[in-house]
Amino acid sequence: MDIELYRKNLEKDEKISSEDGIKSRISRIQNIEAIFGVDVDKAVKDDGIMLNALTIIKNSKVPRPDNYSNALRKYYLYENGKEFPRT
Repeated sequence: MDIELYRKNLEKDEKISSEDGIKSRISRIQNIEAIFGVDVDKAVKDDGIMLNALTIIKNSKVPRPDNYSNALRKYYLYENGKEFPRT
C-alpha cells in the first residue's frame, strides 16, 4: 500500500474533517493485517478474499469491528473506484 497516495486521497474526502480522521483510517487499514491476518492489498483485488476479510472482522471480538470494516471498504473504493457491495 502506498500510504502517501492513500493519504492524499483521504485528504480530498469531504466526509473526513480532521487530520485525526485520516490518521485513524490509515492506522486501521495497516492494523487489519496484524490483527486479522488479512493482506489488504490482496483483499481489495479479489472480491472473494474481500468478503472473507469482512466476515473475519465482523465475527471478531475486537472493540468496534465496524470501524475496521469501514476502513477496508474505503480502501476498496480507493483501489477499485467503486464500493464493495453490502452483505
